[in-house]
Amino acid sequence: MDTRITTPLAVKPASSAELTLEPSIYHFGVRYGMTPRERDVLRLLILYGFKNDDMAGILHIAVKTIKNHLACMMGKTRTRSSRELQALFLRFMIQQSIEKKRVSTESRPALGEWDA
Repeated sequence: MDTRITTPLAVKPASSAELTLEPSIYHFGVRYGMTPRERDVLRLLILYGFKNDDMAGILHIAVKTIKNHLACMMGKTRTRSSRELQALFLRFMIQQSIEKKRVSTESRPALGEWDA
């Protein structure tokens, strides 16, 4: 388990929104081949909207390193800005939600199937 990012998540209790978003952030990162550290930066960007200097302080790395991580993530996702990256993540979450609903309705018996 990757425990490098502990400051913002350990200082305050996780909200239900954070708990809901964590798996999506992980799956989004895996989908686009992001490293664990890139997912740390993505998590801070998505959950908290932190600026580069804030993320650098929390992760104890240079601002230039944050910029490098963001540039790598944008290259992997073919986005041109952190806003586009956030928008892509939102579309990813919506698509995940649609797929989950589709799977749950497909696995339910149709009306009348219980009568057999």
